[in-house]
Formats: sequence, C-alpha cells, structure tokens
Amino acid sequence: ISAHCMKFQNDDDGGFIVEAATIQDPIGFSVMLCDEDGAPMWGRQLSETVRQYRYFSGLLTMVTDQNNGLAWIDEDGRDRYSYEFNDVEHERDQRSAAFACETLLAAGAKRVLPSSQCSTHVQGGCRMGSDPERSVVNAHAESHDVRRLFLGDSSVIPATLSVNPSLTIMTLASRLAAYLAGGQHGYFERSAAHAAA
Repeated sequence: ISAHCMKFQNDDDGGFIVEAATIQDPIGFSVMLCDEDGAPMWGRQLSETVRQYRYFSGLLTMVTDQNNGLAWIDEDGRDRYSYEFNDVEHERDQRSAAFACETLLAAGAKRVLPSSQCSTHVQGGCRMGSDPERSVVNAHAESHDVRRLFLGDSSVIPATLSVNPSLTIMTLASRLAAYLAGGQHGYFERSAAHAAA
C-alpha cells in the first residue's frame, strides 16, 4: 500500500477510505472482475481482459458498514450468516467507487473496471462487551457462555473500524496473551499446585 486517502474517513465526510493497493493475484482478479456496468465478466471478454493483467493497477475502497449482519446456528447445528446493506451503506459504496474511478482516470487510466464486492478485515462477529445479551465475550475476551474459551482476533471488535484493523487485532491478541500468562483468571492455580505435589 503506497498511499491512503483519508479525506472521507469520517461518517459525515463519506464513511470510506481509499488505498493505493496492488490488485489481487491473477485468479482473484479474474473471479472479482466486472465490466464497466458492474456485471461479472465471463467468456471471451474475461479471457481477453485477464491476458492484460500485468497492465492493471487498482484502488481499494473500504466502506464503513453499520454492523447489520447476523450470525446464528440453525436447528440442524449449521452456522448461518445474513447481511443486507442499508441505504447509507449503498450510498457510501457508490460514492467511494465514483471517487476511485475519477482518481484513476485523472491518473491516466484508459479504462476503469470495478470488481464485485468483497469483505476485508471482517470484524464484530463475536463482539466484546459486558452485556451477554449484546456481546459474546467479556472485557478479557472470554466467552460469556463457555468458561475458558477466549477469542483473540478481529471478531471481538464491537463495531467496524474505519481503518485497517491489523494493529488493533495484534494489540487485542497481545493483551489477551498477557492476561492468560498473568494468571489473574485463576484457571492455572490447580495445575501449578498439582505440579508442585
């Protein structure tokens, strides 16, 4: 990532950021590629476009969503997920795509092709909080429902961040590791006593 545009980061300014990033690998590129109208490419058009892969450059737009997704276990014990974008999210997505297109054309692009939508840095699936009705883990990242089950990834972030969450994820994992190693939870006392005997 060589550059960021943070001008639209705040929700009132647009709710998205733009990164000058490399495009996906050739397979990911071909799977996500759409034509100028946003329809997925296939057939001859796709083949001819992918042959020009090395001439493409891209921008990544990251839109702040409003955490409307749901995750649950169905009656057969299978995990299920649901998400429906609301009007605010659709507007942010359209504005970010339009800005990226304008930027690429201003930089000399001869043709701008969108990709289909994808998700990066998924967050909030097992959010952290003090209320078991509204969160999955407590402040120490331990499950409200299953003792000794700890989560140390982006799923515990309560709401989608408007920036790349990598440092936040590493910090949460380090914080959890320190808590576990420190023994304040009391789960290791019996093992230590047992070892001494």
